[in-house]
Amino acid sequence: MDNGSSDSTPSVCQLFANRFPEKFRSIVESRSGKSNALNTGLAVLKGDVIALTDDDVLCDPGFIAGIRETFSSTNADAAQGRVILDLEIPAPAWFGKECAALLSERNYGEQIIDWNENLSGCNMILRRAAIQQAGGFSPEIGAGAAGFMEDSEFSTRVRKNGSKLIYAPRILVKRPSLTRANFLDRYFRWGRSAAFLTPLPAPLWRFGVFTAKQCLFLYSQSAFHSLMGRPGDAFKARCAALHAYGYFYQHYRFARKLDAPFR
Repeated sequence: MDNGSSDSTPSVCQLFANRFPEKFRSIVESRSGKSNALNTGLAVLKGDVIALTDDDVLCDPGFIAGIRETFSSTNADAAQGRVILDLEIPAPAWFGKECAALLSERNYGEQIIDWNENLSGCNMILRRAAIQQAGGFSPEIGAGAAGFMEDSEFSTRVRKNGSKLIYAPRILVKRPSLTRANFLDRYFRWGRSAAFLTPLPAPLWRFGVFTAKQCLFLYSQSAFHSLMGRPGDAFKARCAALHAYGYFYQHYRFARKLDAPFR
């Protein structure tokens, strides 16, 4: 799916289409955003079981075999595949559990178990019927729009429809880490995405004052942790401040009618 690429993506896709005409198809979606690209792709796919992943992961050599084995041996409607982080050894001092969660680490052992959390878009597999029943992904959120949570919102609808979700460790991908700057940007966009899903709990001006105080406190806390030699806690506080600011910023855009609230 070519969603507004400005590099050599079209020529690379054509190369693969020529080599694998029965198995590779390239489609252009001019509307920006991951959700729009996913919806266009899902509309033309023909398989009964559909796997979704991200462009920054590496699929295990047994990825396809794991999907076939999982969905032929269970009655699951959807599966959360295993996601292992490919980190530096040792991991940076600032990299904590929250960072791993933001990268959608899903590493819960070798056994299939019931899955009660949201599906992560970097390794989610669903039967076509479950996708059709839930509807498409919401274009207001996700990469290329507010930033995140299109997979969480979608999987909430999948679960509400009574679909059975499992964790499937044989369906494995590895994901690289990010730089500090990437994480900070992600937390800001995560806050913006959260605003689409939850209403503002107070008038905008009052919540703006609250957010300013909250960010000031968190940045002060970050500085204190740095002085005390706790880089992980310092980074966590900075991320929390940007998440809070992103949440307020998106509601400000709603109030100014620069963006439309989610549904």
